Amino acid sequence: MKNTPILVGRMFAGNARGLSIPELTLTLSVVLALIGLLFAGSTIYASHANKASCIMAQDQIRKALVSHSNMRGQTFKPGVDYYAKAIESGAIELPMTCPESGGAYTAYVETLGGELIITCTDHGDEHRE
Repeated sequence: MKNTPILVGRMFAGNARGLSIPELTLTLSVVLALIGLLFAGSTIYASHANKASCIMAQDQIRKALVSHSNMRGQTFKPGVDYYAKAIESGAIELPMTCPESGGAYTAYVETLGGELIITCTDHGDEHRE
């Protein structure tokens, strides 16, 4: 019967061989490069997720303000921040903030009978570009 070597701390007694300095350096540099790519990708992902959340918040605010004005039979007039007005009146209970910067939103109409435009105070409407 053949005796099998017992592993204790080293691979095999007498045959133990570690990594040389160049091999260790190469291995560490590859691992660090992969970690760097992971972090770069995650920050890009987070930025795009924040932009998508901001666009969704703008759409939700627009829908809430339009439905609120339709229920009251009101029309939008230029020069009024309808989002701030809705928060003050209690039509919107909790003010939403931009997920990327924490900025507030504004809702206004440029021309009489025009479209209601929702913007972030920090970014404007750049998320929609």
